[in-house]
Amino acid sequence: MRVAIVTSSSWFTRKNVGGAEKQIYYISTVLADAGHSVDLYTMDIEEPQYTEGVNIIPAWNTKKGIKFFRFYTYRIPCLRKKIIQGEYDLVYLRGYSIFAPATISAARNSRAVSVIGLANDHNVLWSYWKNAHPKKSIIWHIIEWLKHTHYRKGALQKADIVGVQNEFQGKAVSSYNQKTVFIPNIFIPYEQDSSYFIEKETDIVWVGRFRFIKGIQQLSEIVARLPELSFSIVGKCMGMNESEILKNIVKHNNVKYYEYLSNNEVLKLIHSSKILLNTSLCEGFPNTFLEAWYARIPVISLNSDPNGLLRTGALGYCAKGSIETILHLIRKMLKSDETRKNTGLRSKKYVVDKHNPTTIVDIFEKIVQDDR
Repeated sequence: MRVAIVTSSSWFTRKNVGGAEKQIYYISTVLADAGHSVDLYTMDIEEPQYTEGVNIIPAWNTKKGIKFFRFYTYRIPCLRKKIIQGEYDLVYLRGYSIFAPATISAARNSRAVSVIGLANDHNVLWSYWKNAHPKKSIIWHIIEWLKHTHYRKGALQKADIVGVQNEFQGKAVSSYNQKTVFIPNIFIPYEQDSSYFIEKETDIVWVGRFRFIKGIQQLSEIVARLPELSFSIVGKCMGMNESEILKNIVKHNNVKYYEYLSNNEVLKLIHSSKILLNTSLCEGFPNTFLEAWYARIPVISLNSDPNGLLRTGALGYCAKGSIETILHLIRKMLKSDETRKNTGLRSKKYVVDKHNPTTIVDIFEKIVQDDR
């Protein structure tokens, strides 16, 4: 099976990457390991590369084209041409992007099966994206609404299949009369040597890009109201307005802030914590949930509860948007070492059973087989 995957930035290069790029990295390498030919088109390299079985190809020459016009006059046509000439069986991209409609169109013209995977609930609901950017101007919101509408009509409603992460996304996409396939986030197990199992050094760890959509205002309030607990916060600040909130957070004596840590360093920090805290306004299925659960660490979430996994308390808790509730749930979870231990054991088993990387190979092979 010949597979093309398109992304704005690649986890291989570690430039401006987040959860969607990590999942694309996992999917690329797992499909390559299964013997499939994988070409990854990305916008953050100048020369082709080959690593971990994946051909990493520049989507276009970043120096070509007339400035201010080149995206539509050179770059998009260049990407379309490469996809059409590649004669792929499957073309996949993930999340909201301005180049998604052109990618889906090229895939359809080349008779490849086109799959767009959702990366966040706001990919299908404009109101979620709008509410997550309270400090932006009216002009910004108008432009973003136009881009989001173009993405919805040109990509979500034109792709052969929309890959969903959770029940909410499936219901939202069903209104487009689109075919959906549940494509779970995958997690690649790593060897947990003795260096991972150190004494718990912090009560609560928070990991994410420091943006309003990640609930940083709510995080600031939680930190201020739990001075008796220690926090480790990891994430690059993404703007001037966000930096003011970050200043309010790091001034507290109970906070350690890391602008950047390597993937292995993040995993070890999670291992050394008692709880993973998530304050995002909306998510799809956070990679940090899987990373915490594999490390046997419970998750306490303010809003995000993919597929109701936090509903019963078996893997952690969701506060359903209430600050008062999340403060109570944090204190409740920290009271009992035994509760955290049992929750952790269930959590790791869940990840191993439900997010095994081999499942992604079976899903994509079946998609191509059924739609060809």
